[in-house]
Amino acid sequence: MATQLGIIKGRQEIPQKGIMKSEYKDSELVLTRFSGGTKNGTMLQISTENDHIQLTVQQVRDLIDTLEKL
Repeated sequence: MATQLGIIKGRQEIPQKGIMKSEYKDSELVLTRFSGGTKNGTMLQISTENDHIQLTVQQVRDLIDTLEKL
């Protein structure tokens, strides 16, 4: 069973062809916890309008460590 943990508002870059300028549109990251089975255990899925990324607990910890360096 999956559980939605929250939504983070952001923006999506839309590059303009032929010029060094981008436009942006509002976007959301949807965070969902789910079971990755016996091999992966609990996992986090980060979804956008067009794609999603799935991370193990250790990968989430690595992401947190990286973000804390900002």
